[in-house]
Amino acid sequence: MSVSPDIETLPRWPFGDSPELADRLAALIVAGVKTGTCSAKAHNEWSHPGERGVLVDGADRPVAVLETETVTHLRYNEMTQEMAALEGEGDLSLKYWQDAHKAYFTREGTFAEDMEVVFETFRVLSILDDDFAAGAADHLRRERAGETGEGAARGKGNKAEMLIAICAVISSIAAVFIAWDQARVMRSQEKADVWPILQLQHNTSTPAGGALYEFDVQNAGVGPALIEDYLIRIPGREDTRSFDEMVRYFITDSLEETYGLPAYSNQALRGRVIRQGDSVRTIGAEWLGAEGLERDFLSAVQSFLDGTRQPAEVFVC
Repeated sequence: MSVSPDIETLPRWPFGDSPELADRLAALIVAGVKTGTCSAKAHNEWSHPGERGVLVDGADRPVAVLETETVTHLRYNEMTQEMAALEGEGDLSLKYWQDAHKAYFTREGTFAEDMEVVFETFRVLSILDDDFAAGAADHLRRERAGETGEGAARGKGNKAEMLIAICAVISSIAAVFIAWDQARVMRSQEKADVWPILQLQHNTSTPAGGALYEFDVQNAGVGPALIEDYLIRIPGREDTRSFDEMVRYFITDSLEETYGLPAYSNQALRGRVIRQGDSVRTIGAEWLGAEGLERDFLSAVQSFLDGTRQPAEVFVC
């Protein structure tokens, strides 16, 4: 069962060593592309699967609740491409990871090629700041364009470096011109092969006499899908972006008086990138087992299936 924890009792987890880096990494996390992190073992002897904490931005404001899923101990020079990609930074390459973390660990005073590190994977349990999450897509765009982090740092050269670069460009104009048409053709082929298709899924079950409702958005197409915005249309009510309100309409309103409110878990959808084959559980609502709950829950679901009640609609773009 997913239960939204009391954030006041959880440790605060800032990522990075500056407000700018903390904002950047927090944005990658809520966008769904950063699901891993690495730290020097000398500064991290306590991480364990199941541990929860509050992700904070550069101003120490709560952004999301995270839960550690796996913890791996290895050395800096043993990092793999697969692990580096899970960190979601830059161009996702092992080379980018090595450059960025060498600079970070050097600032920290712990760097060595064979230093012991702790690599963790985690998941987002809930989003605490919808406005921050809405801006995550722009952070991701700048990350992939090399406008942040190590990519941006590498772009700041001195005048001598710029002169050398200009000379190199002039000397290679002919080669670039020849390659241009080939690149244009390749880009058109790539675009034709990228067709993300989003499927919206309502899932209901009755585990151990309880009741569970989940709403998932899955990318069943080819290539990543960037969720720019979404809208929920509930019959007889104003349009909303609140999945909590949708669940209340579907299920909770008919069960609350007898069985109380469910335990909620949720993730932000706007600004999220969903990789091919992946899905995002935007909300889950679970009631513990109680006499009569299974019957009343299934009855509420059936009222939509048989057309007695008009369902809500979710529009995603």
